[in-house]
Amino acid sequence: MYSGVVSIDANRIRFAVRDWKSMLALKILSARIRDILSGTFRDPQKKLSYKQQQWVQIWQQIFTQVGK
Repeated sequence: MYSGVVSIDANRIRFAVRDWKSMLALKILSARIRDILSGTFRDPQKKLSYKQQQWVQIWQQIFTQVGK
């Protein structure tokens, strides 16, 4: 693994990263969010767990920072 550009969701979301640790963190975050979304689509009435809420908050914080 090397630093560069991370593509998520079939190149719809792209991040330029400085090091491989950041790239790995984004890949893990992307996988967690994908799992949360697929679970939510399967059972929309089910509440998110505390850990799932934390993953979503991290995702939102990243997009808040990117938008600034």
